[in-house]
Amino acid sequence: RGGDVIPSAAPDPAPAPPPTDLIASLQPPPLPDQIDEEAADKETDPPRRVWRVVARTAAAPGWVVGVLVHKALQHWRFPDQADFSAFLRPVALESGLVAAPEIDGAVRETAKLLARFRNHPLCAELDQAERRHEVAYSVVSGDKSDAGAVDLIARQHPAAAWVLYDFKTDAVADAATLTDHIRAQKYDRQLERYVAALTALLGEAPQARLVFLDVGGRVLVR
Repeated sequence: RGGDVIPSAAPDPAPAPPPTDLIASLQPPPLPDQIDEEAADKETDPPRRVWRVVARTAAAPGWVVGVLVHKALQHWRFPDQADFSAFLRPVALESGLVAAPEIDGAVRETAKLLARFRNHPLCAELDQAERRHEVAYSVVSGDKSDAGAVDLIARQHPAAAWVLYDFKTDAVADAATLTDHIRAQKYDRQLERYVAALTALLGEAPQARLVFLDVGGRVLVR
């Protein structure tokens, strides 16, 4: 009607937020790549470290030095290269080191081991070889499966056989105790697994070598 004013309807009250337990129950499940990442953590050999290393001395844990050595070898980096330390420091941080003295100590120990290897005839030989670093494998045999990565395979020319190299940073007292050390750490069985896996991938059995970077202060190849 002409002069009548019709009051507008009151707005609906805002809905109450859902309870927090309902929100939690509606969270989406992990994405496949997240599941794969968790599985990879369990399958990585050695397993990835996720904790922070609390500094007590300037000496870095041996396993951190091992990580740095293998990362440097993967990219064929050596102490005589200008960016060697700059390359390794982020790797030390990712491995859990937070204190500058420990990071410096880890880089120094890594440099010492790799400088020793750099002066070994094997390093010069590998410089000239065709190399494949961190060769991933995954094999299934019956109800058993094995997955991992080999440090290095190399060959001198396309017609030559591949040679598998597995690098070890353990400090071993001397050559006389090396065989017992290999058995105690089950490195011989580990090498057998690698050979079996690469035989399946390459179609032929590679030769295999263990390269110890610190046997009484020397490099020894077995």
